[in-house]
Amino acid sequence: MSDTAACDAAVVGGGVVGYCTGLELARHGFKTVLFEQFPSPHTRGSSTGQSRITRVANCQAPGMTEIMVDALEDWKNIEKEVKRQLLMWVKFTVNRKILKSTAGGEPDVITPRQLNQEHGYNFPDDVETFFDTKSAVMLADQCVLALKELFERSGGVVKDRWLVKSVQPQASGKLMLCGPEQQNVEASRVAICAGPWTGPLLQSLGLTLPLQPERVNVFYWKIKDEGRKGHVFVYKSDSDHDGVYYYGLPSVEYPGLVKLCRHGGVLCDPDERDREVTDHTLAHSQSFVEEYFPFLCSTPVVRETCMYTRSPDNEMILDILPGHQNIAFACGFSGMGFKIAPVVGRLLRQMLSGEKLDHNITSFSAARFST
Repeated sequence: MSDTAACDAAVVGGGVVGYCTGLELARHGFKTVLFEQFPSPHTRGSSTGQSRITRVANCQAPGMTEIMVDALEDWKNIEKEVKRQLLMWVKFTVNRKILKSTAGGEPDVITPRQLNQEHGYNFPDDVETFFDTKSAVMLADQCVLALKELFERSGGVVKDRWLVKSVQPQASGKLMLCGPEQQNVEASRVAICAGPWTGPLLQSLGLTLPLQPERVNVFYWKIKDEGRKGHVFVYKSDSDHDGVYYYGLPSVEYPGLVKLCRHGGVLCDPDERDREVTDHTLAHSQSFVEEYFPFLCSTPVVRETCMYTRSPDNEMILDILPGHQNIAFACGFSGMGFKIAPVVGRLLRQMLSGEKLDHNITSFSAARFST
């Protein structure tokens, strides 16, 4: 691009939400450019790794249920369009302690004894446990690549290694994106979906949100019993009083290893995520594995990291910047963003186009944190 270029729509952030938003805009006739500060693909943000969980058993706000259901249909359509596997259908287990609502009535009940016998776990007998049969393991890296392919096929332009340093409203009503080496791009509308870097960008525009970036450890544990493979679950034990729960996936990425993680991490500056910090996640996770998963070795053999951006209530923030109807943003997903990204992208596009929204997102407005 030249020192000053122009586009109809700019998307800041090349993660799963950014690509879903860019795809929506490009398919609706907007000349769209997506800006990503790192080379694509990369491992620095929140959309990295090979697996995620999608489900309709809702552990979040009630308004999230319909969004999750719609997003699952979107992912199925995306999979059909790219003609390669993005979803591995599985049964998902969730315990009543964190289940808020489900789509289509109550999920299938399974007793802890049945679960323990089938999978080799050691869950207590008094835990209320349910199967969600509308769930899948998402091949996350393939999902992002598929979205990038569809975005570019729809006429979208990807500019990676292009750090958006600021978004500056102009007297004309347009927006100037200031980037590296004095390069500028003028856009009519901007969607900010930059994960843990969203907060500083919004702050430079006059909006301060209580966002907390976290570095999250992702652990893989060796299976001792070859007859066990693990399965997809979310579980909260009585010993965890801080609201944190655990999730697990079967052996997908690494043969003979189960992905089992604590849903939370340590506060960090996203630009310094590799700096050593005190992290008790490993000790908590080892204790959890020793108590409930006797078929796993009690020390992880692979450790990876990703990023969460938490809001105070662990719900996403989806809104228009006050005073600027042509700037929309999505952030604070608290580990929930990947599965619902297609719907979030559609909502951002509708917000920037002045259209009626497919979902009521009042409960996800930034106004709930106003003082």
